[in-house]
Amino acid sequence: MEDWRTSPRLWSFSQEEADRVDELLEAFATAAREGRWDVIERLTLEFKKLGERAVGPLLDVLLRAPDDRLRVYAAGLLGQLQESVPGGLLGEALRVYATPMIEALAAGKEDPGLRHSALVAMGQIGDPRALDFLLETLREERAWPLMKDAIQALGSLRDAGVTGTLADLAQSEPDPDLRERLVRALGERRDPAARSALEDLARRDLDPDVREAALSALGQLGVPEADRVLKDIVEDDVNASVRSAAAEALGRPGDEGSLDFLADVLASPGDPEVRTAAYLAMKNIGTPDARAAVADYKPAVRVDRVIPGSQAQALGLSPNDVITGYNGKPIRRAGDLPSLVRSTPTNQFVPFVVIQDGRKRTYYVHGGLLGVQIEDGVVFD
Repeated sequence: MEDWRTSPRLWSFSQEEADRVDELLEAFATAAREGRWDVIERLTLEFKKLGERAVGPLLDVLLRAPDDRLRVYAAGLLGQLQESVPGGLLGEALRVYATPMIEALAAGKEDPGLRHSALVAMGQIGDPRALDFLLETLREERAWPLMKDAIQALGSLRDAGVTGTLADLAQSEPDPDLRERLVRALGERRDPAARSALEDLARRDLDPDVREAALSALGQLGVPEADRVLKDIVEDDVNASVRSAAAEALGRPGDEGSLDFLADVLASPGDPEVRTAAYLAMKNIGTPDARAAVADYKPAVRVDRVIPGSQAQALGLSPNDVITGYNGKPIRRAGDLPSLVRSTPTNQFVPFVVIQDGRKRTYYVHGGLLGVQIEDGVVFD
């Protein structure tokens, strides 16, 4: 193989740049040996800054490095970079050199950590030839982490036929956690061919988390043909979170086809969680008529979940309570609160304003973890 330091075809470097890349490669190798994911993540960003100029050094690692784990990381990084290299040359190199090596490492039984990294890299490379291997992994390997990795890799393969495969797996998998993973991988593909399977899962799956994932995936597809199913679920499903996911999936930017339906949901005296989802969907539609329809509603930050043993639980906070102020500052968006909490010393008590059951209450909390998961929403009288 040509030397990446001097070959114009492999994007030549000055001596100073080459020395810096050598430092990055050495740090990368050390982090790989020690399993330092935080360092690997930082170095990955450094390589990405080099863009296509990182290809030569990383190919060198892929082909020459004695450490299998380092070669896997290099292959995964190259998979992330391949779209930036013109002409598909890098993709072809990965298919020739990387896919067989990655497949062999992913099949090994001795090192689960290496298998995990290899499966992740396989998805990042996206070689359709990996399909049979990944399907075999799902059939024969019942270890949850590795199955999760295989599902993620399947969702990343650049082959239209994978959509049908994922749909079949999602409809036949007995484990609800894996079904949910398969559905989310299906949604990430944004392939309209998945609509029928996703609609079926959204209507009929017994697990509400799977139904909710299917509805989110339908929202990612953004196809009006799914609206009838989404509206039926908003009206009929027994689970409020599922109904909310269906309502939010109707909020396609610029598409007013469901605006009247969402306005009726928002104005109804039904579940606040579902009404909030309708409000957010209308905000996402974003047309003048949609903005006018929500103009009379006051935005708010709603409690989605209270963490056991936290300050919030001790205060008696519940889902759908509305947070309006912290330490004298108004809270209008979910993004307003975390920075205020972080900047408050743990030995300082500050006012915390909440609307509970329609009544405004002021509590005093100390800086540090409040113990709530929050989301943008709206105040209902």
